[in-house]
Amino acid sequence: MKSSGRAGFTLVEVMMAVFLLSLVAASALGLYQAATRACREQARVHDIQEHLRVGLDRLSRELRQARFLIRTEPDLVAFASSDGRTIEYRHDRARGQLNRQVINSGTAKPVCSHVAELVLEYYPAGETQAGKITGLVITLTGDDGQGRPVVLRSGVSLRCP
Repeated sequence: MKSSGRAGFTLVEVMMAVFLLSLVAASALGLYQAATRACREQARVHDIQEHLRVGLDRLSRELRQARFLIRTEPDLVAFASSDGRTIEYRHDRARGQLNRQVINSGTAKPVCSHVAELVLEYYPAGETQAGKITGLVITLTGDDGQGRPVVLRSGVSLRCP
């Protein structure tokens, strides 16, 4: 460039600097938005896992302490608790909840939400009579809203089959 004796930048140089700065800012904004979206998604999955974990822990704990099973179905279990009450856990598909009800003592109360599916597998395999079941595997599946399942599973050995 020709020196005219004045210090400063030409219009072309300023426009190039603004253009490059705009590219850097747009890239940074894109990265920020992707990180924010990933953080929100991870928080949602964590929330669902926490809900499922609470339900799975409570159901597992009560089954371990149960005196005996009363009724068994793929998505329902009823048992006599250590204090003699009959307790039933059932999946409410319409509300996406795992409900616990003390039979003859009111309505069912939700233990956890975000439940897409409850599967109870009884052992020995194929056994359907409550008095002969020695254990079960509880599988709670949640839905993260994006079509990806969140699955938690726990095995329980019954104290008194």
